[in-house]
Amino acid sequence: MSCRAIAMIASFARSALLHKTNSSDLVRQRIIGLLANTAALSPEDLDGSASLVEEEPLTFGSTVASLHSELGLKILGGCCGTDDRHIRALASRLATGT
Repeated sequence: MSCRAIAMIASFARSALLHKTNSSDLVRQRIIGLLANTAALSPEDLDGSASLVEEEPLTFGSTVASLHSELGLKILGGCCGTDDRHIRALASRLATGT
């Protein structure tokens, strides 16, 4: 039996979603969700950081909501560094559409 992915939820740096290697229609159709890190930096830039690097919750909410609109993501959530403030800001942004 042969199996293939029909959809994926990504948990990685948001900038990777916008990288040219992820711009094909097939990739865009298959990535249906994002569990976003609170830092817009690459993993290489974050590696070895002595403290938590995070965006303000309102910036996080705005950025992830924009990715939702641009890419048609269906499932949104948080990963490293997110807490209730970030998820509340995202939910508020999605609810108001602003």
